[in-house]
Amino acid sequence: MTSSYSGYGSVTLEDDSQEIDTLLDHLVTQRQKKKFVILGHSTGSQDCYWHNKNGKHREKVVAYILQAPVSDREFGEAAIPKFADQVALAKKMVDEHREQEWMSRSISDVPITATRYVALGDRLGQDDVFSGDLTEDELDRLYDGLTQPMMLVHGSEDEFYKSPVDQMELLERLQRACPAIQKIAVVSGGDHSLTDPTAAEAFVDLVISFLEPLL
Repeated sequence: MTSSYSGYGSVTLEDDSQEIDTLLDHLVTQRQKKKFVILGHSTGSQDCYWHNKNGKHREKVVAYILQAPVSDREFGEAAIPKFADQVALAKKMVDEHREQEWMSRSISDVPITATRYVALGDRLGQDDVFSGDLTEDELDRLYDGLTQPMMLVHGSEDEFYKSPVDQMELLERLQRACPAIQKIAVVSGGDHSLTDPTAAEAFVDLVISFLEPLL
């Protein structure tokens, strides 16, 4: 919950993963729950990726569903003026041991630390796991160790998807690198948040078809 809304700039994927584990631990010990499905939207997709690789209770998660797993770096490169200069500044701050200092408000209206800016904007930064220009070797390394079943779903009209690579082509590349990705799809007419009712319904159908054999 710490990273919700404007909190995303002050935390890391490790922080999110630890909070997910805190919740799962509570549900196991206090509610006697045994199976879990985690659905992540947007940056929540990075959380799903990270927890599947590093989470304390990842083996209790039956499936991870990643909706709108887009690259923050590729969006920044395509849509944010002087983005490369901003990332370079953030990296300089990290090198100077100022990693927890805030970036200038002229760079981001949402408070964001240098560490978080590097994670989102630098090539192979912590959050850079969905970019279309990552090599096969890089993807193999990034996705090594992910074992729990995953489904990745894009919307065909996602306004934040800026990769020059076709969406399905990218998903197929990720799937080749990670056999745990058992289902991939591009929802026709879906934007980043699946606001179109028809697209949302199609996504629900995909979720049901993915989960039925796992539960």
